[in-house]
Formats: sequence, structure tokens, C-alpha cells
Amino acid sequence: MEVSLVYEIHCDNKIIGTTKFERGDPPMGFVVGELVPSETYDKDKLTSIVKVFIQFTNEQVQCEMVTIEDLSEELGEQAIEVTALLVSSDEFEKHFSHHNEIYENQFK
Repeated sequence: MEVSLVYEIHCDNKIIGTTKFERGDPPMGFVVGELVPSETYDKDKLTSIVKVFIQFTNEQVQCEMVTIEDLSEELGEQAIEVTALLVSSDEFEKHFSHHNEIYENQFK
């Protein structure tokens, strides 16, 4: 299934990158994706206040937490991953129903 929505990752009110959240774990409420960094991304200046928005909108995806893991230095190539834990199953279904469909289809 094609994932067409792009999500902006904000830190300190700046867009630090985008992701498509290519993978999801519906029972656990997590989505994971490759972070494409913007010019304002600086792995050494990330704060604990990271937010997710649907690109080109002001709609925030309500998350319990958002983490960014940057292994670019260790791997010698760009390797940045963003993981978000959504606040509820309703919020997960609202924004990531395609991941629910993929999950449910594996049991058919």
C-alpha cells in the first residue's frame, strides 16, 4: 500500500525534517519512518519537545513521545529514523489507518 502523506517533524518550533512513517505497529501504537532532514536539523541540538504535523497543515498528530535516532556518523551514510508513540488507538486510526489494514490483512 502506497503511503502518500508526508509528516513534518518539529523541534523548538522549527521543521527539522519530514517522514512518511513507512512502518507501524498498531497494537503498540508506534509508527516509524526515515527522517529526511531539513537545513535546520542538528542532532546535537534536539530537545525533548519534538512534535509531528501533517505536512502543509497545522494539524498536529497527538503523540505521547517522539524519538529520533541518528546513526549517520556510525554508518558513514545518512541513517536517521524517527519513532512516534501516539496517545491513543483512536489517534492511530485517524492518521495511520493504512498501517491497521496491513496489520489486519496478515491474519487473513
